[in-house]
Amino acid sequence: INPAKNIPYIEPTFRLPKYLKLEDGIRIQKIYNLSNSRYYRRNNTILSLFLNTGLRLSELANIKIKDINFEKKLILIIGKGKKERVVYLNNNMVKLIKEYLTTRKVIDFDNYLFVNNKNTKLSRRSIENICSKAFELAGLKDYNYTTHTLRHTAATYMYKGTKDILAVKEILGHERLGTTMIYTHIENEELKRAVERNPLNNFFAKDADVGERRQ
Repeated sequence: INPAKNIPYIEPTFRLPKYLKLEDGIRIQKIYNLSNSRYYRRNNTILSLFLNTGLRLSELANIKIKDINFEKKLILIIGKGKKERVVYLNNNMVKLIKEYLTTRKVIDFDNYLFVNNKNTKLSRRSIENICSKAFELAGLKDYNYTTHTLRHTAATYMYKGTKDILAVKEILGHERLGTTMIYTHIENEELKRAVERNPLNNFFAKDADVGERRQ
């Protein structure tokens, strides 16, 4: 006897990932300055790297200077399961990293890219705090955004710009395509909202109602 036989089927639900509006994503990359942070170049570079590459928090924290090839504009990333992948950088990102490195007292290519005032690896907690403060400075504190929100933001706009889900999958380092497919759902949801917000829908409803009353 199956005790669950008469229980109705429940449709599975999933949450679409949060992501920043385009204008907020652009603004937050320059949110730090001399008035609010001693290490404003480092902090802005962290935010930009998240938003331009879609890296995971652990991946960004573990980047070493020697992992970056400035000539070929790429970073060698060690992802989940210690799998290696290459992440490409745009010209602006290369410029930001170089400018940040000029603020470092000591450049050791075996050292980590992002360090604290003791020139030791910046912890994941510290990076999370940098991002949390950035959201607060940008007036986005109430949205409960995290470093993963920045990854989602990068992936969302990459997909919107290319419509190439396989390319986004490789950039994010996903093992399964199904994991990346959620970004197509974001696009579909936006299309659905656009249709629902069409003001002609209201006119149609009103006209139909008038026609029914005349009959």
